[in-house]
Amino acid sequence: MKKHVVRALETLAFMNLVLAFSTAFASSIVFIILGISLRYEPLLIILLVTFAGYTINRFTDKEDWISHPKRSLYIKEYGGVLFFVAVLTYVLAIFIAGMRNVQTLFMTLLAGVAIMLYSFEWIPKGRSSLAKVKSISRLVMFRRIKELHFVKNIFVAVIWSLGVVFLPISYVRDNLPLSAHAVLFLWMFFFGRFLINTIVFDLKDIEGDRRHNVRSLPVTLGYDTTRKLMAIVNIILFLIITAVILAGYLPGIMHIPNIFSMLYTFFYLYQARHKSSIHFTCDVFVDAEYIIMTVPLYIYTYLFG
Repeated sequence: MKKHVVRALETLAFMNLVLAFSTAFASSIVFIILGISLRYEPLLIILLVTFAGYTINRFTDKEDWISHPKRSLYIKEYGGVLFFVAVLTYVLAIFIAGMRNVQTLFMTLLAGVAIMLYSFEWIPKGRSSLAKVKSISRLVMFRRIKELHFVKNIFVAVIWSLGVVFLPISYVRDNLPLSAHAVLFLWMFFFGRFLINTIVFDLKDIEGDRRHNVRSLPVTLGYDTTRKLMAIVNIILFLIITAVILAGYLPGIMHIPNIFSMLYTFFYLYQARHKSSIHFTCDVFVDAEYIIMTVPLYIYTYLFG
């Protein structure tokens, strides 16, 4: 029974459905914290965009053949279908966003552009006939944003936290019950959570990143040091958001996702001590963070409104 459950969860993760639903649940947290009536269209858009973006990204992850061969084999077998569905879902997301307003459409297109910049080799090789481009290419020695040391983690955290927070807000931009400071601090919360998430994910890619000269934080600092550093960042982020809530910039209900996310992050950092199961820890526990995080928040809002 356990074996079948694990296999089913892995399949959902390989299809990027765990991550897609998780980001949608993250956006639902934004609605609750800001006191906005829940809208399902922006949740659907962020789900579709996340699924499409990460599915397309899997085709450029050459490091996966070393660090995550099981997922690479799955992509190789079902990649054609997944890619076709990913393109359709992104087109659908653009259509739904375009029907709403320009701001929603912009946020949807921004995520797509970000995925392209992150995944594809857009910096020309040194063979280019343009002397200036050739010198820049030799100087920076990278081809994709994901090959930039630590910048890739910041880039991913910025893009997805912007989408999760501001896509829902684009639906009710003229009727926000909270101040701009509240929105900024809420974005800070999600940025910090996504940053920890992406760095922990790099733990499973150390071997592949090292062989392809991708200087991730775990490659530079080592496996255990990175885990310890993320535990410290987790505490710092929790204390900052707690201070913001106590100062009155965010409503008291924000204590629930703040406390729960801090505890849950410690949980998956603890699980990550086992290198042998790091892929399952990342693909299921880390990616499902926001699905789990919403449970106590939903229960509270159901019981106390």
